[in-house]
Amino acid sequence: MSVLLSTEVNAENVVINEAKTGKTSGFKSAKIRYNLEGKESRFLLQTGKKMRIPFGISNNEKFGDGTKWEVQFSFQDEERSSSVQNFHAALDRVNNKVLQTVQENSQEFLGKEYSLEMLMEFFKNSIKQAKDPKYAPTFRVQVPFKGDKPLFTVYNEKEEEIDWNEVEKGSSCTAVVEAAQLWMSSGTKQFGVTWRLLQMQTFKSERITGFQIRKETQDLEGEESDDDDDDDDEDSEED
Repeated sequence: MSVLLSTEVNAENVVINEAKTGKTSGFKSAKIRYNLEGKESRFLLQTGKKMRIPFGISNNEKFGDGTKWEVQFSFQDEERSSSVQNFHAALDRVNNKVLQTVQENSQEFLGKEYSLEMLMEFFKNSIKQAKDPKYAPTFRVQVPFKGDKPLFTVYNEKEEEIDWNEVEKGSSCTAVVEAAQLWMSSGTKQFGVTWRLLQMQTFKSERITGFQIRKETQDLEGEESDDDDDDDDEDSEED
């Protein structure tokens, strides 16, 4: 089982298994795997380098796949980071493969045949566009817990394991995520990929807080001497 870099992702190797219906949720889901050298394994992908997480690890219960804890990786550095660009492109390739597979199996997955155009309206993309265009899109990832126990690991800059509560809002992170499953709602017809956090290396923000501008004695003395010079010039003009 290997962690793939963005440039190594081949959409043709993404495998979506047979859909099954949950006993309690009523949702259909299908495991997502990756065919690596002829052997199917978990689909593990590394994010772009040092992507900002504006909201940290936060609680959110609004989404259809039952997610409670999540982290969102911002694409704000995409224009100047080839690593982030490549990651975005890899996610697009995976999404296209998912749409193609669901379209080919929409009768099984959603109970009815749908066109690709209609499915694109149902698709809940993990890349979330901000309501305000001045903000970059984000990649939404489920953060798994079993009770109060985190099922993921967090490391600091020194590659030392730390508590997940130490992850700061606005910090930068590189992570390993898993495309765990394709989820489908037979009621709303919505569907999407559940990405789960497995590992994260966090880099603390170096932004300063509070008023930090210092006054320099040399500048103050210089300002006083400049005023004195101005007074002398005025006196000489009067003479």
